Amino acid sequence: MMLNTLLATVQDRTGMDPATLGLCSVQHAIETRRKQLDLSELEYLRLVQESSTEFVHFVNQIVVPETWFFRGGEVFTHIAEVIRQVMNSRTTPFRVLSLPCSTGEEPYSLAIALTERGVPQRLRSIDGVDLSSTAIEAARRGIYGELSFRQTTPELKSRYFRIVPGGLQLDPLIRESVQFQVGNLLDPGLLLWQKPYDLVFCRNLFIYFSPEARQRGLTVLVRLVTPGGLLAVGHAESIPATDTRFERTGPLGCFLYRRTREGIA
Repeated sequence: MMLNTLLATVQDRTGMDPATLGLCSVQHAIETRRKQLDLSELEYLRLVQESSTEFVHFVNQIVVPETWFFRGGEVFTHIAEVIRQVMNSRTTPFRVLSLPCSTGEEPYSLAIALTERGVPQRLRSIDGVDLSSTAIEAARRGIYGELSFRQTTPELKSRYFRIVPGGLQLDPLIRESVQFQVGNLLDPGLLLWQKPYDLVFCRNLFIYFSPEARQRGLTVLVRLVTPGGLLAVGHAESIPATDTRFERTGPLGCFLYRRTREGIA
């Protein structure tokens, strides 16, 4: 009963459907943390319910990110060129959000692509947000193993990374160009202090969401993307054609939507 209550809490707070996580993974996370804290299973389940700090620790255990640099490479090439052209006619920074940003490969990939096309850092602003504090800490360190480079050319790898203990570390100028923080797409107050973004990456998140959570998340995304701005989703995701707040745009392989002015007062 307590486990079912915990799974319901996870779904309500994060949007993740427990069926997509796997019961074995959830049980392993419970067992790992309760042993670390020297608690019984019942005591630990109660702690997760009552402590927001422990809930974050638990989520860090069950969220296992898998990403790599230039994943779905065509979208970075296309968007970097779009931004380069846009910046010829504006002086304010082009604002980008990566949500979830995982361990940073996605926002860093765009930062590298923009650098390659000569878009100066003063004309771009990139934020990364993820539910996992562990992932955010790794993103800030910017040290990656070989699996993160499965779609990275040797030229870019040698130009922007150097060998350090534990892997390859990203160039500090690129790291400094991306700001990271912990956040939850289903939090109605997420980034309320920020202006809407010109581009939001929200790829491969909705596949883990329940239908109700997808609707809640999409409502937040409508607020985060400026009218006329772009939303990038994953190849296995789509926005229903009945939702007129977004319309499909760009090359088919990029899975981009443009925010319309529908629903704006």
